[in-house]
Amino acid sequence: MANFTQEDTVGAILISNLPDDIQALIQKMNLDKDGDGTINAAEMSMVLNDYRGTKKDNKNLRYSVVGLVVGCILLIGCVFGASITAARLSKDTSVDPVSGVMYSKGVETTVKTEPVEIRENGVTIVDLTDKELKVLKHVILDGGSIEFAVRGYARVVENNQVALIVDGGGTLLYGEEGLVNATGVADTVLTLAAYSERMSNDKTVSTESKSQEQ
Repeated sequence: MANFTQEDTVGAILISNLPDDIQALIQKMNLDKDGDGTINAAEMSMVLNDYRGTKKDNKNLRYSVVGLVVGCILLIGCVFGASITAARLSKDTSVDPVSGVMYSKGVETTVKTEPVEIRENGVTIVDLTDKELKVLKHVILDGGSIEFAVRGYARVVENNQVALIVDGGGTLLYGEEGLVNATGVADTVLTLAAYSERMSNDKTVSTESKSQEQ
């Protein structure tokens, strides 16, 4: 039990003289520390000190809430700005539906700074577009046992054929029926691999392409 001096009891308020709701509040808050049925100056001082501490805590809590709200607004703004930037960048680029390579609109320059290698199986050479032939780097035959590095191409429109110029000298001539002829080093390699006898029946090949560097 709290101890109070004689001066603390001067001007004390009799709790029983207060309204019922005030009495209930005093009882709930345990303001009558000495249990004498009165509220003296010392007890009132303790109440005011507790109130001041509570008010300070509430003020700090309010600042914390305001800080969190400001932080959330800034975060939302950053996400919104990033979305707008991504949308604008997407308008300046296009993606090739065949190779999946991203290009800058209006030019043939790829967005990537390094070559992009794309390996595909079951490719019909004569069905490739000029853009695809331009980036074609390797032709792989016979399930991977034969590979040629491609240095260029020539399309024969009249016969719907495509001649691939291979590294080392020589050509691979493709038609709708597949590989129909080979010259130079390419012919020598195919002969050594005993591929010439069955090349007309092999209509599709595996290829490796690289996008152009910026």
